[in-house]
Order: sequence, then C-alpha cells, then structure tokens
Amino acid sequence: MSSNHRILAILLGAAILGGFATTTLAQANFESDLQILERLAEERYAEGDLEKSADLYQEIAQKQTDVRQGAKALFTAAWLLELADNQPRSLEVLTRSLRIDPEQGFDAALYNRDFELMYEQALDIAQRERQQEAAKKTQSAVGAMKAGRDQDARSLLEQALELNPNNPVALYNLALIDLRAEATPQTLSDFERVVSLSYQTPGPEMTKLRAKALASIGVIYSRDGRTDDAEQAFLEATRADPLEAAAWRNLGLLYRDQGRYETATTLLERAHELLPDDRQVTLALASSLESSGRAGQAAASLKTDLQRRPDDAEMWMRLGTIEQGRGRTGEAVYALERGMSADGENRTGVGADAALQLATLHLQQEEIEAALTVANQAVAWDRSDASAWSVLGHAQLAAEQMAPATASLGRAAELDPESVERQVALGHALVAAKQLPRAEAVFLRALTLDPNSTEASTNLESVRSLIANERAIVAGKARPRKPIAPKKIGLDFAGIDYKDLQLRGALVKQVSKKSPAARAGLRKGDLILWIGDYAVLSGKDFFGFLKRSPPGDSLDLEYLRDGRIHDVEILLR
Repeated sequence: MSSNHRILAILLGAAILGGFATTTLAQANFESDLQILERLAEERYAEGDLEKSADLYQEIAQKQTDVRQGAKALFTAAWLLELADNQPRSLEVLTRSLRIDPEQGFDAALYNRDFELMYEQALDIAQRERQQEAAKKTQSAVGAMKAGRDQDARSLLEQALELNPNNPVALYNLALIDLRAEATPQTLSDFERVVSLSYQTPGPEMTKLRAKALASIGVIYSRDGRTDDAEQAFLEATRADPLEAAAWRNLGLLYRDQGRYETATTLLERAHELLPDDRQVTLALASSLESSGRAGQAAASLKTDLQRRPDDAEMWMRLGTIEQGRGRTGEAVYALERGMSADGENRTGVGADAALQLATLHLQQEEIEAALTVANQAVAWDRSDASAWSVLGHAQLAAEQMAPATASLGRAAELDPESVERQVALGHALVAAKQLPRAEAVFLRALTLDPNSTEASTNLESVRSLIANERAIVAGKARPRKPIAPKKIGLDFAGIDYKDLQLRGALVKQVSKKSPAARAGLRKGDLILWIGDYAVLSGKDFFGFLKRSPPGDSLDLEYLRDGRIHDVEILLR
C-alpha cells in the first residue's frame, strides 16, 4: 500500500469513528443509510475508484445532521479527489468544507505538499465567501432594524457573526439591539470589542464605527451612574469622529443634567447643526437654553423647528411652558392650545399634559370658564389621571361649584391615595363647602400619611375649632360669628400682577389707616403671595380666603417688597 493510501486509510477510519455514523436507536434507519454509504465508499476506494468514493463521501456529508461531521466528510472527499489528480474538483469541495467549518485542523504531516497549498488557497476563498455572506446578512439586518423588526435583525446578525466572528459592523448592531432593550455587561463588552476590532482594520468607515461604539459605551456608563467614564467615552467619540452627532448630543445632555448649562448649550448646538431634523436634539437644546437664562432663544429655536413640523404636540407644549415662564401669557395659551390640537385624541399623552398646563394657566389668569372647559377635556382624555381631576376640582372651586369641586378633588385623592397634597386640597374644599366632619377626617388621613405635615396639622386644628364652635352655638353656649368684612382688614388690591417678575399674587393698591393691615406694616405696592400654606393668586382669591376666616383668627402672610420676601401676622378683629 502506498504512503498516500495508508494516510487515507487512517483518515477514513478516523472519519467513521469520529461520527459519520450516529448512535441513537431512534435514528436506526438513518444510521443504516450512512453505514451503507460508508461501506460503499470504502469498497470504491479499495477498488481504486477514488472519484466515485469521493462522490459517496459528498453524499454522506449531505445526509449528516452534524454540520461539523459533514464538513469532515467533504474534507475527506477533497483529499480523495486530490489523489485522483482532479485538482479543480478537489479545490471546490475543499472550499465547501472550509466554508462550513474553517476551524478544522490541518496536520501537514498527513498530506502532500500540493494538498497543503490547496488547503491554504481554499481556506482563503472560504473565508472571503463567509465574510461576503456575513456582510449581506448584516446589511439585511440593518434594514430590519430600521423597520423596527429587531427580532429578525437579531437572527440575521447572529448568523453573520457565526460566519465571521470578527465582523465589527454585525457585532455593533447586535449590541445596539441589546442596548435598546436593556444593556447588560455583555452589551458593554461587545461595544468594547467593536472598538478593539476597529483598530485592526484602518480606514474612515472603521473610525466612524469606533466613534459610534464609544458613544454607545458612554450611554451605558450614564445609565449606570458612571458619569466620569461616560464623559470620557463621549469625548473620545467626538475626537474619533467630529461628525458623530450622538456623542455631541449625549455629552450635552450629561452636562445639562450636571447643571453645566453654558457648555451643554454649546454641545447641543453642535448636535443640532449635525442633526437639524432630530426633534429630540431640538427639545434638549431648548431645555438647556432656558436653563442657562436664554428663554428667548429657546422659544425662537422651537418656533423655527415648528415651521417644519407644525403637528409636533410635544414641541408646542414645551414652547407653551417656556412662554409662560417668560410671562408671555397669550403666546403660552396659543402654544398649549396647539399642543392639545396636535394630539387631539391624546394618543401620545401630550394632549392631556398640555390641557393640564393650560387649565392651570387659565386659573392663574382668573379665566374660570376657560379653565373649566380645558380641565374637563383633560379628564375626558384620561379619567385615571389624578392631576386632571385635581385641576378640574380647583377650577370648580374657583367657580364656587362646591359639590362638583369636592367630588373631583375626592376622586383625585382616591387615584393618588398616598399624596398628602391631594388630601389637604380636598380638605380645603370640604371646609369651603362647610362639610367640617368630612374635612376633619381628610386632614386626619393627611396626618396619617405624614405625621410631620404642618399644613395638615394646622388645618386639622382649625377645623376642630370650627366644629367645637358650631357645637357650642347649637348648645346655646356661644353666638355665631360673622366672617370679617373685606373692607375691615384695610386692604384694596390692584387688578394687575407682577408678570415681569413671573409671580402671581395680590398686589396691594391701598392700605387704610389704623386698619389691621396698616398695624401689621403692609404698604402700597406689596405683593401678597401666601396666607399660611395657601397660595394667593389674586385679590379676589385673598378675599375668598378671608370669607372663611371669622374675627379672632390671625392670618400669616408672606409678601414681596423691593425684591425681598417678608412675613407678617394680621389679627382679624
């Protein structure tokens, strides 16, 4: 027997022992087919019909369920064809074998030099073909990602990486899918590997990919609270590719959240230059501009973008918020109305948010009917929103619709049972509706939620005093006390407010001599902001509170004078 034939005999024996025949009883028929083919291949080989033996080993490869065993069968077929001096077919079959399993070992001592050279050539071809197929699958996966079919994309990318484990584009996109879902330590590791692989293949495309991977690493660090590492990653990304908009955007957001508004604005402006149509960048830039004291520029930026996307409800609402902060009430109302209209069915939830803000603004402007209309719309959009019921309740209270007001504020408290603020608001409404026992129970509930709530304890004490007084009157032990007349406190209020200071309150127009207000030191031009824990929105609001305060009570006022806040107590007589 020749040397080559002895080698082949060794290979054939190893192939058979290595698993050409399977071992489970359930696959007995299939095993029989393989065994028959193996026996026939050996017989053809023994007869010297090498090409026929090679054909049979290719048939064995097709029937193998184990992919690697199939690749080994093809490898054997290629060696047989080489021995038969059929080099073209040998190269083709060997390439197929290595394309399936490029990690097959090759012991040069077992083969001739010609086959060794052919192996190197086939391996090179197989790897190129695998890389090409991996690239096609990666491209299809990117298309699936753009279409929102992440599961299909994941499957394609995993196939691509099986073909080419060092494909940085496939690895990056697979990590990106993981990042969209929920980043894991493996996700971070994959992005870091992309960065490493990008250095192994020089070129502008790999540099851009490295920048994207670094930006994604920064996002993961940000989510984990590792702000210093996130900052470094974003900075490295901008240095790698100055056109990587995501890095500029995320670095700007990081600085904004740290209160570094000036720097954040500069970075977000750069991101906006690169991504002028990215609404998230526009909104982030507006937020940063407003926080850095440039609300006018923030509004101008939003208005410019709204010309391109006039149906963006969130952008209209953001503009309304900024205009309200600037004291431009008319512009704020218009923007918030546009926000409601743009999300007319509240599909995104922005419509309801805009309605809540608009209703509150109408209340501040004492436009009660408008506030009622908008608040009712907010409740109609989302009847499970405690804030919507709360705003509606306050609007009804301002309209002196006591029964609906207590019902609405009661619903808000039911929907948000752990909120002390909701309980206190309901308590105030019940006091106004003269439902003192219910108000007592509500303030007790508020104290149960927060035993340290000064507002709840003060109101509970006041309600209990009123209840005791009513009982004394019923028992004939006390005479009813009429509420103090507004004129007796000695205050007259102007019908304007300090809009330039972005504040609401009751602006004192005149103080009567020798009145309780005069004795307390109040002067013309003072802006009353609070009565205890009760926010004063206007002069009408002040006198509305006064109606519920009989003689003998005292009012703890907080007011603004010459840019400074002052406190004073007025005794009602």
